[in-house]
Amino acid sequence: MNFKKLGVYLGALLLVWCFTLAAKDPEKANKEKTPLLKGAGSPIYGLINIGNITSWMRNDGQSNHSPGGDNGMYYPKGTGNVIYQDCVNWSAKLFLDAAKTRPAASKPIRVGGGSYGVGTKAGWVTGQGSTATAVIPAAGDNVRAWRVRRDYASMSDAEAAADAASNNEVPITDVTAAMIASTKAQYDLDWTTWGSVVQYGAPYIERNGTPGYQAPEAFTNIVDKTNTTFTVDSLIAKNRDEPGIAGIDPNSPADQVIWAAYNDLDVTQSLRFVGSDPTGLEISKIMWAYKRSDALGNLYFTKYRIINKGGVDTTVGVKGSFWLDSMYVCQWSDPDLGGFTDDLVGCDTTLSMGFIYNANPVDLTFSLFGLAPPSSGYDFLQGPIVAAPGDSGVFDLKRRYNVKNLGMSTFAYFSAGSPYSDPPGGPTNYQNGSGRWSKMHRGFAPLGDFTNAPVPYASGPFAVSKFPLSGDPVARTGFNDGLGTTYSFAPGDRRLLVITGPFQMAPGDTQEIVIGVVVGLGSDRLSSVAVLKFNDRFAQNTYNALFAVPKPPKPPTVKIAELDGQIVLEWGSDLAGVTDIETRVNNPGSYTFEGYNVYQLPTRGSRLAEAKRIVTFDMPADPTVVLDQQFDNKSGQILNVPVQFGTNSDITRYLNLKRDYVRDIDKLWNGQEYYYVVTAYSIATVAGFLPAALESDAIVNVARPKAPFGRVYQTIPGDTAKVTHSAGVSDGSVVPIVVDPTKSTGH
Repeated sequence: MNFKKLGVYLGALLLVWCFTLAAKDPEKANKEKTPLLKGAGSPIYGLINIGNITSWMRNDGQSNHSPGGDNGMYYPKGTGNVIYQDCVNWSAKLFLDAAKTRPAASKPIRVGGGSYGVGTKAGWVTGQGSTATAVIPAAGDNVRAWRVRRDYASMSDAEAAADAASNNEVPITDVTAAMIASTKAQYDLDWTTWGSVVQYGAPYIERNGTPGYQAPEAFTNIVDKTNTTFTVDSLIAKNRDEPGIAGIDPNSPADQVIWAAYNDLDVTQSLRFVGSDPTGLEISKIMWAYKRSDALGNLYFTKYRIINKGGVDTTVGVKGSFWLDSMYVCQWSDPDLGGFTDDLVGCDTTLSMGFIYNANPVDLTFSLFGLAPPSSGYDFLQGPIVAAPGDSGVFDLKRRYNVKNLGMSTFAYFSAGSPYSDPPGGPTNYQNGSGRWSKMHRGFAPLGDFTNAPVPYASGPFAVSKFPLSGDPVARTGFNDGLGTTYSFAPGDRRLLVITGPFQMAPGDTQEIVIGVVVGLGSDRLSSVAVLKFNDRFAQNTYNALFAVPKPPKPPTVKIAELDGQIVLEWGSDLAGVTDIETRVNNPGSYTFEGYNVYQLPTRGSRLAEAKRIVTFDMPADPTVVLDQQFDNKSGQILNVPVQFGTNSDITRYLNLKRDYVRDIDKLWNGQEYYYVVTAYSIATVAGFLPAALESDAIVNVARPKAPFGRVYQTIPGDTAKVTHSAGVSDGSVVPIVVDPTKSTGH
C-alpha cells in the first residue's frame, strides 16, 4: 500500500521529528507519476522560510510540493502541513487575427500551466512571434530557482542552522556544517550573480539613480562578523541597487525572494497537462516574504508576470503568436490540512479569497503539537488590468490610470471520489481534460467535455452563483461546504480554484497577477478561519500601500557576563546600534522607539510566546501599555488588547539577574544553561495605523553562571567607581556604574 507522509522537518522553533501515516488518495497517486526534475538548472527548487511558513517553489511553475515528493507548505513552521501542492493554470480562446474572426484551426480553446503535472518547462523566451525561442536548461546555467535573503551574510548561527534544516528537509538535529555552508554558498552565488538574469525578468530594487542594475559591493561580514565595512544596512544607507523586490518605497524591500522563469512553448510538455497545445506564454514568477513575528510573518506574496511571446505553430509549420480572448488565470491548490480526508473549502467574495479549514475539531497531525487545526487561503490581491476610463489600477507594483484590476471572478472546487473530481490529464485528454478546466474557469462544474452544456455548481437555493461555498462557516450562515448533499459534499480531499478573468492579450502583451498566501491559527477549527481572514487584512493593507512596509527595530546587541550565581545582560555598549534603534523613524506609520523587553525562555528552541517577560524599560512619557487590534480566540472578535507593557520607567540598557523566572525560584545554578532574549519595540505615531507596535526579532542568548576560576573581581554589578577631577574648572560630576565586573582592569 502507498502511504502519504504527513511528517515534516522541524526548524529552529521545535526540535521534534515525527511522521504520521495515512492512506494515500488514489486520485492523487495517479497524478504523481510525473518524475521530479533533476540535473540541469540546479537548484530546481527554492524555499520561502524566513517567516512562520515554509513553502517550496519549482523552476517550472509547480509549487508547494517538496523535492522529496510530499507536502510543500507547513504552518506554523516546524509543525504540520497545510498545502500538498499548488500551481497556476490558464485557459483562452486563440485567434489568428486581431479582429478575432479566425480561430486557431486546431484546439481553438487551450488550457496551460499545471496542477499535479505541469505543461511548462523552466526557462525564459528570447525573441517575439516567429523568432520566439525557449531557453533550454543546461547543467550549471542560470535557468534555475534563484533565491536571495538580504541578511544571509549576517545570519546568526541559529538562523543559519534553521535555514539549512528546512532547505535540506531534515530535523535541525541532523544539520551538518556542510549543509550550512552549502546553504550560505548558494545564497552568496545568487546574490552576487543576480545581474546575469535581470534582463530575463529577475526583479531588482533601483536606488542609485543610474538606469539598469548595478550590483552592490560584496558584504564584508560574511565570515568575519567583526569586519563590517559593507553590511546589509549599507544597501539602504548608501543607496545601492540590490536583488529582490520592493514596492513604491525602495527602502521597504522583501527579506527573502525567489524568482524563476518558465514557458509553455514545448509541444510535448504542454500536451502532458490536459492535452492542449502550447499557447505561447512566458511566465516570470516571484515569491517573497518578510522577516516578521506579527501577522506579516503568517503570509507570503506571489507575483506572476505573463507575456504573450509566441514561438508556437499558428498554422502547420508556421511559427508566430496568437491573439488571446476570454482568457482566465486560475490559482489551483490541493490544500491538505494535516490529514487530508476531512477537509472543507470555501470562498469569501469580499476578500477575493479561497480557503481551506478542517471539518473535525481535532486533526491528528496538529494534535501532536498541541494545536488546533489551522486554516490557509489564497487572496487574489491583483488581477489582470483591463481598460476603465477614469479608474486606476496597479501594474508592476505602481499605480496606473484609466485601467482597473480584475478580482476573483469565480471560485471552483472538486473533491477526490466525488461527482466533481480531478479532470483527466495527459496528451489524449483534450476534450475531457481541457474541457473541464475551461468550464471551471468560467464558473461551471467539471463535468463532461467541451461539447456538453455547462452545469452550475449548485442546485436548490444556491443554483445561480459563480461563487459556490461562499457562506460564512464561522457564523454557520449561507452556502457552506460539508453538508453531505449533491452540491455540498461530505468532508474529504478537496481541491480549490481561485480564478480571475476574462481578459485579452495581443501578441507581445504583458499581464500580472499578485496573490497573497495567508494562514491563520485559532483556538479551534472555525476560529482559525476567523484568524485567517484577520491576517488577510494585513496582506491587503500591505498591497494597498504598494508594499511600503514599516520595519521593526533591529535586535539589540547583547553582551553577557557569566558570574557566580548570576548573569549580567548588557546591550548599551554598541553605540551605533543603540543610536539606530532609538533614533530611527520607520514609515509608513512613523514608528518611533519606545522601549526594551527582557525575556527568559524555557528552552533554546522556545517561541517568544512561551517566554516569561522579566522587565520592560520604556520611555518616561506616555504611552505605557500599548493596545493593538488582535483576534480574540475566546470571543471570536477583533479586540484592542495589550501587546506591550511599559511603565514609563525610563530607559536602562543592562540587567543583573539572580533569579530563575521560568521556574520561579530565587536562584541561578552554576553550570546550568539559561536562555534570554532582549528586544526593542517601536510604536506607530500615526493614529489608527496597524499594527500599533513593532518588536524586533527574538535572538536567543545562552548564558551559564559560573564561579570565576583563578581570579577575584574587585567589583560587583552596581558598584560605583572613583573619579578624579584632574584638570579644568567644571563643577560637573560623573558617577561610573559597574555593569560587567569581568571587564574591569583595576584602573
